[in-house]
Amino acid sequence: MLNGQLMMALRFYARSHVKAQLREQIGIRARYVEPREITIAAEQWLTVHWREILPEAQAPKKKRCNHSQIPVQNSRSKVEADQC
Repeated sequence: MLNGQLMMALRFYARSHVKAQLREQIGIRARYVEPREITIAAEQWLTVHWREILPEAQAPKKKRCNHSQIPVQNSRSKVEADQC
């Protein structure tokens, strides 16, 4: 994983942790808190706890698939389901 991608994943997991802490400790949802405050708290948490979430951030993720099978028209007369 590239350095930028790894940092993005670490920040994502840090923000998720901070949001979970808000729900558990204070009982409020993240939407009631300024996004900047969540970012600041996540960056502070990340500087201390980055080693804890590093393996999770480095783990390869499965490619998402559109399970709703949206029909895609390939020609004027033929409609097929989009395959993953």
